[in-house]
Formats: sequence, C-alpha cells, structure tokens
Amino acid sequence: MPGWVVWSSDVGVFGAQTPPDTFVPLQPAEIAPHGLATDGVAYVYWFTNVGDLVSLHVPTNARTVVTPAEAQGVDIAVSGNILFWTNGNGTIRRVGRGGGTPMDVVTGPSGADQLAVESSVMFWTFKGPTNGVATASTNGGPVATPWTAPAAGSATEILISGTQVYWLAPVATSGTVQTMSTTGGTAASITGGQLYGALGGLGADPTGVYFTAAGVTGLFRSPPGFPTIPPVLVTSITPPPARLAIQDPYIYFIDENGSKIKRVAK
Repeated sequence: MPGWVVWSSDVGVFGAQTPPDTFVPLQPAEIAPHGLATDGVAYVYWFTNVGDLVSLHVPTNARTVVTPAEAQGVDIAVSGNILFWTNGNGTIRRVGRGGGTPMDVVTGPSGADQLAVESSVMFWTFKGPTNGVATASTNGGPVATPWTAPAAGSATEILISGTQVYWLAPVATSGTVQTMSTTGGTAASITGGQLYGALGGLGADPTGVYFTAAGVTGLFRSPPGFPTIPPVLVTSITPPPARLAIQDPYIYFIDENGSKIKRVAK
C-alpha cells in the first residue's frame, strides 16, 4: 500500500506511514485480528475475534463490517472488487468489497489455510491428514491438488507474482520455496533443492522472490533465473526474521520474537 506498512497483533491493527515511518495505532482495541489483507491502495481487511470480516480505510481510519459471523474464516485475498477467503472446513468463499451475501465458491480439502488469488485463478494451502496446495477457478468448478507435502511437511505463506505461484514448503526444521505456473504444470524448488532452516516469510517483486530462514538467520532473494542461480543472502539478521512485506525501496519484516517491525534496503 503506497505510503503505508500495516500489521496486526493480538492487541490490535497498527501501521506506519513511510517515510518517515511514523507509528499509527489504527485500531488498537481490536482483539486478536487475523487474516490481514490489503487492496494495495487504501484498504485493509481482517477477521475479528468473533468472525466478522471488516474493512478499514487506512487514510481516514474508517472501519466497516463487510460481512458478519464468518466464524471459520482463516485468510483473506483481494481481487478487484471481490474478497475471497478460506474457511477451516475447506470452503473458499467470496463477497463484494462493499458487502452483500457471501457465497461458497468451491469446497476443497479440509484445513484450508493461506490463500492467493490472481484474476481468474486461486491457490491455497491446506492442512489436515495430508498437507499441500490446492487450486481452482475463481468462478468455482473442480479443485485440483497439484502439490502434496512430503511426510512431516506442509505448505505455508503462498503468493502469486506474475504468472507464477510460490509457497514455503517447510519439512520439520528445514525446507524450500516451491513454485509452479498459475496455468498448471509441475511444482519445482526455486532453491535447486537446497534446504534452509525454518522458513518464515515470503515476498516477491520484479527483482526476484524473497524469503526468510530462521535457522540461518537471514533474508534471501532468489533472482530471476532460479534454480540455476542460487538464492542470494540480502542480509544476516538477529533475531531471525519472520513475515515480510516489500515497500520500495525497503523490505519490512517482523523479527522472530514478534516484538519489532524492522526494515532493510532492497
């Protein structure tokens, strides 16, 4: 979102105007918000602790309930004028950004978790008896599971950039970053199969794919040309970084202790 970095914690939704990184307590009384998403322009969305899906116009700090009582809502994605979200029971739902009656789009594997939507396609991670990545059209239809995690593995932190979808694929205390075309095909590691310590954050822009690894306390960039070109260490960070966001010319991230929002030049 131009000029802003926004994040949630157990005690509210907060932001910083950038530059000069002026702290703004947007909704400090919000209890346990989750599923935070942005339209990239002026609005952010999240689920409240009672399941309401709410929007916030950041410049004016105006909060609105889009749809109430989505008790199983997990993660939100914005595509045009539509909000999509995962439910823990395996459904993907949608509603207009201005509100209305939500509808089920698809029903997939149980444990639907992180969601990424681009134009007419959506990908999401799922957890349960098996863990992996599922995909379907934003208009509904059959659900495919193009990637299933190996034993003791899972899929987390999924995003779409250009014509590729990326996700973190941790296995026990190590893992890789996987990718595949949004039009289908076979998943492959962007790191050439090299394992990294516990993965925590994922982002992408035209210069490459960024990810964080706790075990080696670093922020890495996998440049165009992967997996032939190995990931590059952008910076070593202690404590290890967790979730991240890209806001030119910086990369913002939450340290693993969850106590600070930090930034580093790209």
